[in-house]
Amino acid sequence: MKRNIFSVFLCVCVALIGTACNTSSTKSAKATNTKNKTKKVRLDKLLTEYDRKAFKALRKHNFEEAAGLFYKAAVRSEKKYGRDHPLVATQYNNIGSALIRKGKFKRAETYLNKGLRIALASRKLGSKHTVTASLYNNLGNVFQGRKQYRKAISYYNRSLNIQKGIFGSNHYKVALSNYNLGLVHRKTRNFDQSINHYKVALDFDIKKNGENHPNVASLYTAIGAVYRFKGDMNQAKGYYQKALNINLKYFGKNSPKLITNYVNLGTANRRLGRQNKAIALYLKAIEIQKKVQGTNDLRVANRYGDIALAYSLKGDKKSAVSNYQSALDIEVKILGARHPRVAYRYGALGKAWIFTKDYDKAIDSYQKALTIELKKPKPRQITVARSYNGIGAAYSGKGEIKSAITYYKKALALRMKHLGKTDPRTQSTIKNIGLLEKKSQ
Repeated sequence: MKRNIFSVFLCVCVALIGTACNTSSTKSAKATNTKNKTKKVRLDKLLTEYDRKAFKALRKHNFEEAAGLFYKAAVRSEKKYGRDHPLVATQYNNIGSALIRKGKFKRAETYLNKGLRIALASRKLGSKHTVTASLYNNLGNVFQGRKQYRKAISYYNRSLNIQKGIFGSNHYKVALSNYNLGLVHRKTRNFDQSINHYKVALDFDIKKNGENHPNVASLYTAIGAVYRFKGDMNQAKGYYQKALNINLKYFGKNSPKLITNYVNLGTANRRLGRQNKAIALYLKAIEIQKKVQGTNDLRVANRYGDIALAYSLKGDKKSAVSNYQSALDIEVKILGARHPRVAYRYGALGKAWIFTKDYDKAIDSYQKALTIELKKPKPRQITVARSYNGIGAAYSGKGEIKSAITYYKKALALRMKHLGKTDPRTQSTIKNIGLLEKKSQ
């Protein structure tokens, strides 16, 4: 009986011990699971926080900071999911995008290629996913930034083909790829292809935003620029006018957004020989610029230069001189008296003085331009030749034939060497020397 009681007691004790052990194991397992879940939640929160801060930095144009935060997010993603996870590819794409906007193309390419390798090897992403398309698009941006336009076109086309396969033709990502292709084809002087791509983007924007939206105006401006580079000023003028009309309605007549519109339209009119119209448009641009940028700003100096050129082409040389002088005064004040841009302006002013028959002032301006250029570590010989030629022209106007021939010959030597005999500038100098030599006989 005692034995039976002892046996029962022992069994009860073993059962209790077993229960205690099981309870302890369960508590330990639950604690571990809770710890892991907490760690994952913390990791997820960190990823979300890094992304939130990175996109905030992008909006503030703090691109280096954004890239650093995206990199931290990539490291966290690798830690949680493994280095070949699609999310890591996305983070590398984000890093690359931020670095592109900072102009760090080499670093951007490294991260984008890492992202692309992950994306192409991934079952979730693969070769026909939007993330892959975005990586191709950003690689296109890298090569465009490096002026390797053929490579840029190749990557943009890959991106476009994926986006069209996913979304069809009527989607903003497809429009963006077409815009990028339009830009890079313009830079490679494939003007017709550029216009075609821009027009696809334009059709989408008109359908999405309506005909009176700033995005539509931007595309009209882009198309106008292609026609301008193509030499078709009437078409350029038409598109520039459409852009101006939209922005006038959308932003109002005193908006800084109109400055580019007025300048573009002014330049198209100037090249069409409509100098009065060009001057009026440039004056509207400079009026807004002075209010926004102040009177001592290089962009204001640019407008004075544009106005001066239009007056010069019109034959109003005194007004040309006055505006060139206004541009020069601003540039000397901001850049200093020895800046290459100041040298260029002295050259333009010298040419204007010749037309007003103020030859001594012309010689003085050209000499100043020449002095600045010759003091550079590597003077541009074509620019030096232009100054010599201008001084020769001024001495010719004064009737000092020997001095004129001397400077023309200096210009000719440089032009023969760097431009060749058949270049129109070289031929002009040869002709001038010939005429003067006949006079001196």
